Amino acid sequence: MPSSAGLLTPRGPFSGAAPLALRPLSAIAATSAGGVPESRIKRIVSDLIPSLAALHAQAEICGGVSLDMVGMDENAHAHLMPEVEDPLSQRSNAVPASGFAPFELYTTDSAEWPRGPWTDIYALCAVMHSLVTGARPAPAPERRAVDPYEPLAVVGPPKYSQEFLAVIDAGLAMHPEDRPQTLEQLAHLLGISAQLEEAAPAANDEAAGTAVAACAAPAEAVRGARRGSRLPLLALLLAVALGGAALYAWFQFNLGTSHSVIRSSEVVPPSAGLSTASGTAETPPASAPEPV
Repeated sequence: MPSSAGLLTPRGPFSGAAPLALRPLSAIAATSAGGVPESRIKRIVSDLIPSLAALHAQAEICGGVSLDMVGMDENAHAHLMPEVEDPLSQRSNAVPASGFAPFELYTTDSAEWPRGPWTDIYALCAVMHSLVTGARPAPAPERRAVDPYEPLAVVGPPKYSQEFLAVIDAGLAMHPEDRPQTLEQLAHLLGISAQLEEAAPAANDEAAGTAVAACAAPAEAVRGARRGSRLPLLALLLAVALGGAALYAWFQFNLGTSHSVIRSSEVVPPSAGLSTASGTAETPPASAPEPV
């Protein structure tokens, strides 16, 4: 029976790597040199959105997305590297990644430069810019002084749609309010599917169920208390009603609580004319995925 022991097989980027190893995008020649197909870039972003959305749902941000901190697995799926899986608030030694970190990561508690989902969106768009051009954008502090950024929609690298390039330009806007404000909005503009965090709606449903139960409790109390005197019945109804109102208020308060990293939308209002300004009047259809 013939043996394949002496056959030569092509060596992939994971040859000799440990199981479940992640290869950084910066260490893969096919991605670090630029010119990565648009459909492949969209697939990388689509892979990363669920992990980032989970952080945003907890009022946290990653603050560390870059070519070095995005890894590919053996099935050609993108993941955040373990070094940045924890929220930025839990990484005390975090240093802004030059070219990928927006200006707000270089400031501290600035009302003019708030941090939020748009912070990670800047980094995602910087990664996309690098995969298109082979070069990272200029560091944010340099852009703050004299911005040398040339919009990709104006430069017009070949093989990319104008809509796709305009979304990258919008995500790399210096001011937070000029970028897409949520991952859902970014995914919509790119025309990609994304499994966004569903925890918040579930929490709202739980609170609604609790409120309904609290409202139903007085009826049960009435039926049970009809056998007693009128005065104990009124006292029981009053106690149940107060308890239900307090429980409902507690849930409402906790569902509205936010983390200090995420600023109020009143500080950074969502960009009203993003699609028009960036030239994305229509969402391009998602391209078929290509193997990495």
